[in-house]
Amino acid sequence: MNYSNTIITDDNLQITLSKKYIETLYLSTNLHEHIEGNDTEYNKHLIALNKFYNSIPSLDCYLGLSGGREWYQLDNYRIGIITDYDLAIKANWYTCIIQYSQSHMFTLAPSLKDIDLPFSNDIAKYHINRADVTHIYKSPIDYLNGYGIISRYRKVTTIEDNRRIETKYLGSRNSGNMVRWYNKTKELKSKEDYNKINLLHNYFNGIDDLYTIELELRRDYLKRNNIDTLQDLKKVYALYSDNVGSMRIYKDTEVNKRHIELKNYDRIATLKITEYVKFDRPKSDKKAPSRKYFIERFERSFERFSNSCDMGFSDRLKLINTLGNIVFDRELKEIEFYIEDCEEVTATKELYQKVSFLRDNQTNDLEIEAKRAFV
Repeated sequence: MNYSNTIITDDNLQITLSKKYIETLYLSTNLHEHIEGNDTEYNKHLIALNKFYNSIPSLDCYLGLSGGREWYQLDNYRIGIITDYDLAIKANWYTCIIQYSQSHMFTLAPSLKDIDLPFSNDIAKYHINRADVTHIYKSPIDYLNGYGIISRYRKVTTIEDNRRIETKYLGSRNSGNMVRWYNKTKELKSKEDYNKINLLHNYFNGIDDLYTIELELRRDYLKRNNIDTLQDLKKVYALYSDNVGSMRIYKDTEVNKRHIELKNYDRIATLKITEYVKFDRPKSDKKAPSRKYFIERFERSFERFSNSCDMGFSDRLKLINTLGNIVFDRELKEIEFYIEDCEEVTATKELYQKVSFLRDNQTNDLEIEAKRAFV
């Protein structure tokens, strides 16, 4: 659902100063891609290694061996290289992982035009394994407390300290698409990372009243959205404008909570974090599940429900017949949309509970109750 088309928006969050940039960037690259010529891949691998070793200023850069990679700390990044040719093949040729420092990323333009690359400057040869688009802002208002969020993310988790929300997580890291919204000032003071403190202090003229809204994007999610190499960097920012731009903030009042419960989004005055720009996602080539899949899923869900509630045999029979007719008479696409839009067990169980409630409290017409439950 495109919430931006259904929600009244007053204005942006009250922000005095902000900066949006890619804070965390992990790249991977194949060593042999950076060596020109018709030599064997094995020789290209060795040539690239030798070039890298010759570029290291001193052995003090060596951090040790981890995950089959030799790790080195250079000025603007950490780099891990698989030196063994056979292991490199098993790693699908992604023989090099690069992790950039925040200070380097913070000082770059959004285009990363001057990013420090360890081999060639051909950005098409560097694949994005992870990118965190970070928006740090200064605000006199703590929107983490006293405000709710409307977004496309179903899962929202909060972390509190002394009954004050310090962090909100939207989505799941396993999905490869997660938003973190947290009190940056609190983090800086607790971790005592003086490099970051000095960096942000100089930019924001102090570290008080700082907050971060950060979108974490991982490899699988990026690939599903046709984002692969540094050439696709504009799409990374577009995903931020889409995912974070669709979020809306509202005052956490009882009236607004009731509107949210009833999905009366057009009756809520909201604030936006950033401009919403719809991301042109590629069409999925995933085949639609068969009708048999939906029937079996429906039967399993109803069995769980009927075993957990106190209903007579006659009522169970009427209810499953009514619900079954509605489910099977609906267009397959509509059923697919419903199932994909909710969790299998919880949402289906809640559906049947709603039907039972309507049956016990409003009318004896099970068909009407079932149809209303699907609205």
